[in-house]
Amino acid sequence: MPLQTRRMQNSLKLGAKVLGNPHHIGRAAYQPHWTNEFRTIANKNESIYTQTHSFFSSLNLTFLAPTFPATPSWLNNVIDIDISLHESMSKKDDNPESLRLISLDHINRYNTHTHIYTQMVLRLTI
Repeated sequence: MPLQTRRMQNSLKLGAKVLGNPHHIGRAAYQPHWTNEFRTIANKNESIYTQTHSFFSSLNLTFLAPTFPATPSWLNNVIDIDISLHESMSKKDDNPESLRLISLDHINRYNTHTHIYTQMVLRLTI
């Protein structure tokens, strides 16, 4: 990915994080300021607000900060475990690249859930 595209992507990710939290210390950088309007020829650098304002203003969305449950996830007695990939794929027989793509797609289905990764080996008894 070109450097300018990576910089813009990182600026947008940071902007979403900052705008999602109303008490974020960097929030002022994403607000209009008089220095953004009155630029001189000597000062060609654009602020992060100027770079990302057109993108965020086109969304017309309010950003919500991440919320956490009242009780920690490790105290939750009912945890839904999805092992459907374990049943449908095999590391020995399937292509590693297709395994990776299928796994990422499957994980993306749960993007609003809390992810818990472990290194334990799951042994199923039939």
